[in-house]
Amino acid sequence: MKRIISSLVWIFAITLACSGQATSSYLPQVAAGVASGIAWHTYVVVTNPAAVGTSDSNVTITFTKSDGTPFNIVGLFTNEMGDLVGIGNVISFQISGGQTRFLVMDDQLAAATPLAVGFATVTSSAPVTATGVFDASYVGGNETGSRELGQAGVTAAVRLSRQSIIAVKNSEHGVVNSSTAVAFANPNSTAATVTFELLDTSGVAPFASVTRTLPPSNQTAIFVTELFPDLPANFWGTMQVTTSTQTPIVATTLLFQANGGFAAFPIVPLP
Repeated sequence: MKRIISSLVWIFAITLACSGQATSSYLPQVAAGVASGIAWHTYVVVTNPAAVGTSDSNVTITFTKSDGTPFNIVGLFTNEMGDLVGIGNVISFQISGGQTRFLVMDDQLAAATPLAVGFATVTSSAPVTATGVFDASYVGGNETGSRELGQAGVTAAVRLSRQSIIAVKNSEHGVVNSSTAVAFANPNSTAATVTFELLDTSGVAPFASVTRTLPPSNQTAIFVTELFPDLPANFWGTMQVTTSTQTPIVATTLLFQANGGFAAFPIVPLP
């Protein structure tokens, strides 16, 4: 718990408030459980940015699996006091101006669960900020006692029909040292056709665009190298992610290193 709270302090510097009167935002990737000897956790921080003492905002966080079914992981979460926050796939609470809620995934419970992924929808009666923190650690640790593999914080996303991410592939001696991955979710009631267009640093598209269809309430994650398998050994540029205006999606992106470390990249809205 202590290492999670301390790691979250700097996250507030990049936390983005829902603009205007928007009452919904999304965490496009939520991971919980163990795969290949690595335990994944996702922590959620919600803040009411209104003036201290102003009226409560009613907040509901709904977790959905990648296939659109309920993601029943609420039993893994505790609040900042260490108390369980409920069961099922929905967390509800009230938060007044200036207050913050820390929802921390219990390490031991998550380590006993097979890895599952999905996304979260954050709805509120008044604008709030939401941040997700991904945490990965080796199961069992090592002889030095250091178990941590990596952490990265990402702000809640809003629906966009045009957005861009930083696209990187870096290789040395035939081994890929770093590569960008993007997770995206379709919170709409109809399927979204998603188009990916890769641009190099000169703004030139070296390959034809690629499309994927994402069913309603579904989520997926993919590496840029999977979308464009003919990428050269080293590539730097951007990838534009577009849909129709009727089916805007939400996305987040991470840069993964060969040693298992990772870092968050921003999502850039496009005109």
